[in-house]
Amino acid sequence: MSVRSRPTSLPVEKVADLIIIGASCAGVALAHALACSQYRVALIEPRTYPGYEITTTLRPWMKVPTRLPMILRSWLEEASMVVNADEMIFHPDLLKRGLEQKLLEAGVELYYASFPCGLVFANEQLCGVVIGNKSGRQVILGKAVVDASEWGTLARLSRQPLLRCPSSSFIEARRTLEFTNVAPSLSGELEIPSELEVLHNRVTVHPAYPGQGHVFLECAYQLEFTDCDLPSRMALETHVRTSSMDVAAYLLDQHPAFSQASLAQGSPELWLPAPWRLEAAGAAHASIMVEGTSGACSLPTAAFISSIHNNLFILSTVAALAEDQQRKLLLEPLAAIQLGEGLASLVERAIQVVQLPDVADCQVQCAQAASEHTASSLDIYEPREPQRGRVYQRVAEAAEELPLLTEVDILVVGGGTSGVPAAVEAATSGMKTALLEMNTGLGGTGTLGGVNSYWYGRRVGFTAQLDAHYLAEAARFGEREDAARWNIEVRMQALLRWAIRSGIEIFFRTLVVGALRQGNKVCGVIVATPDGLYAVRARVIIDASGDGDVAAFAGAHFSYGSARDRLPLWYSLAQFVQPGLTRNNFTSAVDISNVHDYTRAILAGRRRDSAYDHGVYIAPRETRHILGEITHTLTDQLTLRRFCDVINICFSNYDVKGKSAADWVLWGLLPPNVESEIAYRAVLPSGLDGILVAGKAFSCTHDALSATRMQADLQNLGGACAVAAVVALQQGVALRDVNIRQVQQRLIAYGVLPDAILTRSISTEEPSTKELADLVASLSGDEPFYIDMDFADVQREPMLLVRVCTAGARIIPLLEEAYSASQGKRQLLLARILAWYGSQVGVACLLEAVEEQLASGQLPARMKKIRHAGYPPDQGAMPELCYLLYTLGMTRDERTIPVLARIVSLLEPSPEHFRDRIKGTFYYVDAICYVAERLGSPLAIPALLSLHRKDGLHGLSTTTFQTDFFEERIAYLEVVIGRALARCASPEGVDILISYLDDARTLLAEHAHDELIAISGEDLGKDKAAWATWLKRHVHTLQPRPWLARID
Repeated sequence: MSVRSRPTSLPVEKVADLIIIGASCAGVALAHALACSQYRVALIEPRTYPGYEITTTLRPWMKVPTRLPMILRSWLEEASMVVNADEMIFHPDLLKRGLEQKLLEAGVELYYASFPCGLVFANEQLCGVVIGNKSGRQVILGKAVVDASEWGTLARLSRQPLLRCPSSSFIEARRTLEFTNVAPSLSGELEIPSELEVLHNRVTVHPAYPGQGHVFLECAYQLEFTDCDLPSRMALETHVRTSSMDVAAYLLDQHPAFSQASLAQGSPELWLPAPWRLEAAGAAHASIMVEGTSGACSLPTAAFISSIHNNLFILSTVAALAEDQQRKLLLEPLAAIQLGEGLASLVERAIQVVQLPDVADCQVQCAQAASEHTASSLDIYEPREPQRGRVYQRVAEAAEELPLLTEVDILVVGGGTSGVPAAVEAATSGMKTALLEMNTGLGGTGTLGGVNSYWYGRRVGFTAQLDAHYLAEAARFGEREDAARWNIEVRMQALLRWAIRSGIEIFFRTLVVGALRQGNKVCGVIVATPDGLYAVRARVIIDASGDGDVAAFAGAHFSYGSARDRLPLWYSLAQFVQPGLTRNNFTSAVDISNVHDYTRAILAGRRRDSAYDHGVYIAPRETRHILGEITHTLTDQLTLRRFCDVINICFSNYDVKGKSAADWVLWGLLPPNVESEIAYRAVLPSGLDGILVAGKAFSCTHDALSATRMQADLQNLGGACAVAAVVALQQGVALRDVNIRQVQQRLIAYGVLPDAILTRSISTEEPSTKELADLVASLSGDEPFYIDMDFADVQREPMLLVRVCTAGARIIPLLEEAYSASQGKRQLLLARILAWYGSQVGVACLLEAVEEQLASGQLPARMKKIRHAGYPPDQGAMPELCYLLYTLGMTRDERTIPVLARIVSLLEPSPEHFRDRIKGTFYYVDAICYVAERLGSPLAIPALLSLHRKDGLHGLSTTTFQTDFFEERIAYLEVVIGRALARCASPEGVDILISYLDDARTLLAEHAHDELIAISGEDLGKDKAAWATWLKRHVHTLQPRPWLARID
């Protein structure tokens, strides 16, 4: 079965001389060699790191070379240690960084987390590839193409003649296990009971860096493998994973050398030669000598040349090598590196004789051409371009027949925090269910993301089920039941066993790049896999990607991060300080929808410490918010709003690991620990049917997410979405029309919801005039803006300040009257509340309070202790004077302008001050700009220009990544200064914004672009020259554009 696509076109992302698919050891060596010869090289890797023969298979050992290849020079000694005369072992992180650094220094363009999914031809001449990633699909044009993918994806897409290899129906697969605290005498091989099914009943022990009880165990299996399709390979992989974990459990329980040991991890992927190879292209006229573990070997160059396209080279075990031992050499790192460098001259000759065609003559081929007689009522929706505002040439794609991977009742996209409970609930409720996961394991942020513990959250319902499965699995590995952190590898295995037993069809390394729609109903997805593009159809889709990928691709409206500036909560690339031991590492922002920013974040994240290793997955705390039928806000949480269609209850502190945007926080009110209800309408994307959004991409604001993103709560949200999907299918109704009471009754039975929600009444009455007067009269001036709460404390009633500030405009006259009759701290509190409502009545009092704060002649630091506050901006924790400045900004009163100039004169924006957790330098800069941009007054320009001229606050735009995450945070402030200037009608501000249009940090470029559109009323894209021309034409006629919106 197949799905017919309509004719379309794809954007040209890059034009190169050489395209290499797969950052294998051979691939990176070849890329480096030709980039050093000044060729333009694009290297595409589905994973997030290079050297997959070593890294993803967890085999960081290599034969000691007699001659050091170029790609290893300058860093090998630091990153490895020799364990005997023939073998060396690598430090995992230094290995990845070493390979990357050599590639970057040579000028190679890296594309991580990108799958090859098609070819490009011009008059039957191969001239490029199609890649798929979270930006959709793009074209990369090139004169020569090298397929260094482990499964020969391009060789199969180009319909090369392939032979089954080996000829028997059995295949050898290996998986590596990593242990710490093993008895130091362990070496060689270990006998294993036959019931564990390990090949020859033995596992091989390899020393690990830096030794001292740290070892790798290699488990080999000989398994029947008759079919080579994706489901069969997935079945083989899950079998080997489960079997190898049985070996680990046995050793930890039975073997004396492992009595004190811990399982650190298992290899993310298997060592597994491709089950097919090319037919030989002809007689060998040249060869390359490589060093294998069994000695030197000569490999014929003809084995690596496509028999169909003279500019396509196959650099993997799919090559036309008849001997299995020759093919396996390509999985040995030294031999692969030598092969890659040895083929450079051959590939170079192909580059030199090929001319790139005109783009208009190119044609995309991702699947078989569609038959004229094939009808289709499905539309494919995918991103039109990787980044808005840039000009891309486009390559035509004719109608094609995309093969169908599977067709199910409920499709869950994303096997992470919300996805696994959702898929299990769907499957155990009798629905045919498939689970698509872009990575190589389940659990998402809690496993591959390295966040292996709960913070807040309600550990009931589906979370309690999941935890029970983990504890049962953990007991087999000697893990303590009361441990504060879970073992990541064991948790992944527990989730995998749970999913398999539930009857879920699971696919790893399967990335959604498009959505299928029939009218407004989302009915499937397009996925990039190691075998190319596939379609998946479903009656209901649960988007548990965490990023809202399916909904966004299908056309749902969304915001990214904060509605003001797109700045989300920080992301993490997990830091493993020791094998199996992670450290919190959420530091900066990433745009996951931009392939360049995604790659930048990986490169930067890997260089932000001296860890033993880093994780395989970018784990963002926040990305898209898919617009639902209702949007949850911080006000909803502060007022403890209740919903008739509640499907989940979240519990947390206000855990904003990033910059707060809500006016509540800028005003000074830091939310307490609350229980927040999530409405069913928040997981229903507005305007779309057939899809629910689970996970952190549900409909809420930036600041509201901070208390609703806890893992325990998102696990329950995933299960709740599955309950709704199941009920809708059982009732035969659309998701919007589901009987919400029936959904809630099932959730009560699971323990997710209390039964009181079925009988309570929800009042929406406005307070009476007397109640308003009583509220004002009750204000004393001692009301807390922040409540210091223990971990288990819950605020059961709205704070008094919240009740006053949400009472509405009717309360303003009462506040003004009380202000006139008050003094001291009560008058100051009333002035702040009036400012909240936009009233200027209390500005004089606020300015007097500011003067008191500045009496010492220095900017005061934060005096209030706020729990869990890290490096600024974090938790909204700032000096009291900053809250007063933001409050003054809400009044839009020009009497504040002299104060801005004075604060700027006292500000010392040194790197040390920005890092200081109590000085508040970040917040002072931001508050100054907030006051100015809300005024939109040219009178504020001198203070802003003086601020921008200070050392460390100008010239911060860049086109590369930064190792120091504070450089990103301070660069954000330069954009903020630029937008404040521009909104005050300053040409200098517009110029600052223009300078960021090509910034490597995509979110800064996007925000600058947004502001330029808002200020000019035009959209000139990200063309810096066009904007510079616009500015020159309007330099004397710029008009103030004050920022008037309020943020919740």
